[in-house]
Amino acid sequence: MPTIMGAIAPAVAGDIADCNQSTDPVRQIRGCSGFIDSGASGNNLAIAHANRGIAYDALGNTDRAIAEFDAALRVNPGYAVAYYNRGIAYSGLGDIVRAIADFDKAVALEASDPDAYNVRGIAHAELRNF
Repeated sequence: MPTIMGAIAPAVAGDIADCNQSTDPVRQIRGCSGFIDSGASGNNLAIAHANRGIAYDALGNTDRAIAEFDAALRVNPGYAVAYYNRGIAYSGLGDIVRAIADFDKAVALEASDPDAYNVRGIAHAELRNF
């Protein structure tokens, strides 16, 4: 997560740390929720929503994850990571066409990300679109 300028209350700093870790999805959701509820804005808010979406997806709550990625994209429509992860979620639901659309957007926004190309290729292969 990019550095947030200015003074940060200790509780919010702890939320940021929890939101950025990925070993415990429950802790990550709690941290991201605290950070979002603190009045975060801009790209940091988009990152928090995306991180919370990743955590929900890890817990198998894919619909909630997609809602979080949608929220991230409302804040920052150019956030390739949110498109990539929403594509992963759609793929997990078997909605390969929507997954490919998100992977296409991720590649368009971040052409140097090999992972986006990889998952897009796998999705095309699932549709037998070789």
